[in-house]
Amino acid sequence: MTHLIAPTPSLFGQQMQKWQASALDCIKLNVDAAIDRARNSFGIGAVARNSNCEVIAGMSKEILGTFSPKLAEIKALGIGLSWIHELGIFPEAVETDALAVTQSLSHPLDFDCDFGNLLLDVSHLLSYFPGTVFKHISCSANGVAHALAKHANECTWLGKISPPIMIVVVLDNSN
Repeated sequence: MTHLIAPTPSLFGQQMQKWQASALDCIKLNVDAAIDRARNSFGIGAVARNSNCEVIAGMSKEILGTFSPKLAEIKALGIGLSWIHELGIFPEAVETDALAVTQSLSHPLDFDCDFGNLLLDVSHLLSYFPGTVFKHISCSANGVAHALAKHANECTWLGKISPPIMIVVVLDNSN
């Protein structure tokens, strides 16, 4: 099992960042969760893009129930990894804006007992992607995954982008 955990950039004085394309012929997976307390649920968003900033696949799903932000982010990461694996897509990088999750996964011996089993599940899923870099990014660089998490209406696609999300992708790719 070889997956790398990239160092987390300092959050102090951080400017708005956009999603950055990966190296040539590489795919990135971005994952996020958005809690909707009024509906007693949370949404999961995941998007896979290539080095040309083209969306390869996207997923939005609602999970019913009350969850802490950390638990929602862990579950989102696990569901996103399972989904991308089922599609047969192997990203070179997996990105999330969930700092606590990134830090927890980088120190597996320190898994807290509340989330330990879920973190072990995510670590196991990451083992299906040898050489994949898992890293924390700013919320502003994870905008498409966040929009999908808020959208959370069980839409998935492969190829053609869901119209409500297209504007977010276009804005995220503009210079």
